[in-house]
Amino acid sequence: MRARLTLLPLLAACTGAPATDDADDTDVAPVAYDAPGPYVAGARSMDVLGPEGLVLTTEVWFPAERDTGAPYAYLGVIQRDAVANATPACDTPRPVAVFSHGNTGLRFQSIFLSEHLASHGWVVAAPDHKFNTTFDTDTSRTGEVALRRPGDVAAVYDALLADPTLLGCVDPDAGYVAIGHSFGGWTALATAGATLDLDHLTVACGDDRGWMCQVLLEATTGSTLDLSDPRVTAAVAMAPSGYETFGPDGMATLAVPTLILGGSEDDLTPWDVQQVPMLEGMSATAPEGARLEGASHYSFSDACALAPVDPYCDGSLGVDEAHRLINGLTTAFLEDVAGRGQGADLWLPPDDARVTWWTP
Repeated sequence: MRARLTLLPLLAACTGAPATDDADDTDVAPVAYDAPGPYVAGARSMDVLGPEGLVLTTEVWFPAERDTGAPYAYLGVIQRDAVANATPACDTPRPVAVFSHGNTGLRFQSIFLSEHLASHGWVVAAPDHKFNTTFDTDTSRTGEVALRRPGDVAAVYDALLADPTLLGCVDPDAGYVAIGHSFGGWTALATAGATLDLDHLTVACGDDRGWMCQVLLEATTGSTLDLSDPRVTAAVAMAPSGYETFGPDGMATLAVPTLILGGSEDDLTPWDVQQVPMLEGMSATAPEGARLEGASHYSFSDACALAPVDPYCDGSLGVDEAHRLINGLTTAFLEDVAGRGQGADLWLPPDDARVTWWTP
C-alpha cells in the first residue's frame, strides 16, 4: 500500500527559514523536491578497500557551499552539474546514501540522482562493483559478485566514516540509506535486510544456472542467507531485479522504510514480475511502490544519454521528465525518512497520471 508519510517542516538548514514544531500543515508550502536544492554538488573519486581485499573505485558527491567554477569531469570527459575541488559543507551532520549500480554499469551511471541529492544536502557514494562494470564484467562470476555486493556497500560507508575530508558530515550513529538500480536495486534490498531464500531460488531456477541462479553455486550451505548491514536505515530500489533470490519469505525480513520504483515499459525487470512480488512480500511493513508510466529500464540511469542506441532506452516517458520525476519521488521519500521532509503527498498529488501507486 502507499504508506502515509509524516508531515514535518524542513530543517532550517534546507529552507533558510526557521523550523517550527507547531506549524499548521495547511500553512506549509510544498517543497519542489524535483528541483535542485540549495547547495552546489561537489564530487570527487576515492579508492575503497572492499571485501576480499578488492579495491573499489568510488565516486563521492556532497553538498558544498560555493561553486568553484571548475566543472567536475567523470572519467575526465563527462560533465554535468557537479563541481571539482569543492569543500564539503560539514557544518552539520548530513544524511548519507550509498548507491549501487546495475549489471555491467558504473558508479556514476545515475549522475542525475546523485548530484540532485547532494544539492539537497546529502552525501552520496557509489562504488564500482569489481568484475561487474562496463569495463571488467566477467559473466562467470555473477554469483560471486552478487554475494559480495552488499559487502561493497558496507565497506564504502566505512570509508566515508574514516574520511577526514568529510569530518562533521558523516554521523557514525546515524547509519545510511541503500539505493540502487536493477542489480543495484537488488543489492540495496539485500543490504537493507531482504534475506536470500535459497530453497525458493532452487525451485525458481530449475536446471538453469544463468544470471542470479549462479548464487546457488557460491552459497552451498544453508537455506537462507543474510547479507544485510544493520546500519541501513532505509532503501530505495529502482527497477530492481532478482526477486527469485528472495521469494516472499526473504522479502518479509526487510523491515526498514523502503521505496520501490519501476517502469511500465521495462522489459528487462517487468513491474508485475519483479517489483510487485517484492512489494507483496513486504506488505506488512507498508513499503512505498510507484510505477512510472512510460518509463523504460534505463530511465533510472544516465545510460540513455551516454549510449542512446540501446533498445531498452525507448520508453515513451521522456528521459528528462523521467529523471525529474525520479528525483522528486526519491528526495521526498528520503527527506521524510531523515525526519526533515514534508512527505511525498505534498509534492506529488496521488492522482498524478505519470505515476501509479502500488496497492495490495
